[in-house]
Amino acid sequence: MNPFIILRRRRASVDPFVAADPAIDHSTRVAKGGAVVLAGYAFTMATQIGQIALLSRLLPPGDFGLIGLATAITAFVKLFSDTGVSSATVQHRRIDHLLVSTLYMIELLVGVGLMLICWAIAPAAAWFFHDGRLTIIIMALALQIPLAALKSQHRALIARRMDFSLIQLGLVLTALSGFVVSVLLAWLTAAGYWSIVAGSLVSAIVDLVFTSAFSGWRPGRVSHFRGAGASLRFGLNIMTANFMGWLWRQSDNLLVGYHWGTVSLGYYTRAYSLMLLPLQIIGGPLGSALIPIFSRLQDAPEEWNILYRRSVRALTATVALGALSLTIAAPIVIAVVMGPGWDESAKIFGILCIAILPGSAWELSRIAYISLGRSDMMVRFTLASGILHVLAFVVGVRFGPVGVAWGLAIASWIMAPPAFYLAARIASMSPVIFLRELSPVLLAWVVGTAGGAALAKLLPIEPEWFRILAATGCGILLFVLTLLAGTFHDPGWRSDARLVRQKMHAALAG
Repeated sequence: MNPFIILRRRRASVDPFVAADPAIDHSTRVAKGGAVVLAGYAFTMATQIGQIALLSRLLPPGDFGLIGLATAITAFVKLFSDTGVSSATVQHRRIDHLLVSTLYMIELLVGVGLMLICWAIAPAAAWFFHDGRLTIIIMALALQIPLAALKSQHRALIARRMDFSLIQLGLVLTALSGFVVSVLLAWLTAAGYWSIVAGSLVSAIVDLVFTSAFSGWRPGRVSHFRGAGASLRFGLNIMTANFMGWLWRQSDNLLVGYHWGTVSLGYYTRAYSLMLLPLQIIGGPLGSALIPIFSRLQDAPEEWNILYRRSVRALTATVALGALSLTIAAPIVIAVVMGPGWDESAKIFGILCIAILPGSAWELSRIAYISLGRSDMMVRFTLASGILHVLAFVVGVRFGPVGVAWGLAIASWIMAPPAFYLAARIASMSPVIFLRELSPVLLAWVVGTAGGAALAKLLPIEPEWFRILAATGCGILLFVLTLLAGTFHDPGWRSDARLVRQKMHAALAG
């Protein structure tokens, strides 16, 4: 049967304002939702990488530089387009047509206003960068802002009913459409940089059309904005936290570039962008799956606590294993991804990977803050974290990009325990028990990372790449053995093992 017929039937059979059935086992939903979003994310990332690879061969570097300058302007303005009210739609216990229509109109007004701001500053940006082409490029790219606003509430409603497969299908189609349009224009025409612009706009349009077609909802008339106050306060807290986080995350680049120049900054930014990938998976696709699930459980605190602790245990162990592997194998990772001549990035990357595990603490605690309606806590924590990180960067920059990387790693580890402590407090969990459950992961990470790094220097094996791979394998083995030993007597970890066995038996029996 035509899949779009199935989608239309699904749309006709759902109430867009009713969340998914709470009777369904949420542990199963977390597992299936996570698998779906990770599969969609992997496909989308592969499409984006393929697009970059093909366009790099079809267009000159100057075209990418031009688009990069224009995107720098529109990306900054876009920071203010995420008002957070779509998160409020997902999180709220009860919503209705008037509330969603009101939030839809607010987001649209903000999106149009930000687009007009981009249009107003486009000539100034073209003058500043001495390139008149930037004016029309910035104006064209700014059209994405209101298009994103138009689809925001539609996607929030789909996320609210936890239809993750529909969301991922939309993202896949969006990525494919941009890929096809940009590559074909660059290959078959002389459009040049306009092929990149066209691909971005087509992606935004396809995303809007698909999401609005299958959300099962249409905006209605808005006569007043009463009743939206709580959603706006919730959303503005999220927007404020995101903006403050963006500010301190740019401060390291500014300090490195100012004190050590663009070459050192290039080494640092390439290493930093790779380090972010594991954290972006948690904060992006996995977060989009987990927040709706935990939001539906906010009135069932005991079940929320059990599921949250189980999810945190599984994700921190997975992240720790990945961080350990990247830290030890940093020279090989950089050599494979970037090629020769990036040895300085390998040093920086190895240090930055130490911050991956504590960085996951923020991403996981953020799920608790949003799903329990405590976006105000996000603002306070982000402010404190930002101040500490900036101070660490200021101290570290005297030692070059490597010093800044150490500053990031140390500050991240200092802020990780408070992040989980606050998440436990707002969820009425025992912070001591919660943190104690995570201690085996920390111990296993320390043993595996230290042991693997030592072996990478001491093993009498040549060539170097084989020695590093062997050391990485030994570090992974040390991690697994230490984790098993540390969790053997813990009831939470034992319950996880029983659940995994039950699911595997059920899958084999089916």
